[in-house]
Amino acid sequence: ENGKACEEKSENEVADLTGLLLVLYTLQGIPMGISGVLPLILKEKKVSYNDLGTFSLNSYPFSLKILWAPVVDAAYFNRIGRRKTWLIPTQFAIGVVMMVLSQRLDSLLYVEEPHITTLTCLFFLLYLLCATQDIAVDGWAIAILRKENVGYAATSNAIGQTLGYAIGFTGFMALEHFQLMTLSEFLLIWGMIFIVATLLVGLLKSEGAIPPEDEPESISTAYRNMFKILRLHPVRLLMLLLATWKFPFAVSDG
Repeated sequence: ENGKACEEKSENEVADLTGLLLVLYTLQGIPMGISGVLPLILKEKKVSYNDLGTFSLNSYPFSLKILWAPVVDAAYFNRIGRRKTWLIPTQFAIGVVMMVLSQRLDSLLYVEEPHITTLTCLFFLLYLLCATQDIAVDGWAIAILRKENVGYAATSNAIGQTLGYAIGFTGFMALEHFQLMTLSEFLLIWGMIFIVATLLVGLLKSEGAIPPEDEPESISTAYRNMFKILRLHPVRLLMLLLATWKFPFAVSDG
């Protein structure tokens, strides 16, 4: 009976942790979904292909997050926690940026000539914060799940990001179609949800102490190892692909 109780407790713990990861990954996908709405609106405003290509650059942080991942992995405050040191500030910042953007969106987007550069910079910042949050959540997933359950992290990532993107894109499009909510209102509501969710995670979920054998390597060592990997020919080809695959969208419309 004790063994069965322990097994049920373990299963419940895995379910709770997987649920937490699913929520965090879902939140991560929402700004990306909202970002996918803007090109549709910009097309209705008849902006040039060059402007559409410029706006598409906002998603680059996810392709480049390896550049600052060693810092996120190695630099932290013990009192806060290795992952929460980055998770809490980035999610809070995402909420603040979305709320601020909601107040300025109409004057930036719904005008005769949309402010493409400003919109690109703001959504680039959102993607940068989401990419940093992704690094922290990925690391936390590996730390809190047992080795036999670590596969749930990838499942939570795939489901959560897809669900979040669907909420941000399809969810808003449905609400807008029935004239139930504007994009500014949608941004404001989700910005508030981000802040509330961040406060709840910060207050209710604690991180355990890091065992000595799991202490991260220094930032300099991490970058040295990373540069060794980047010198591999297949990795350089992959980097070239990731760095250039959006260039065709930036062609001029003549």
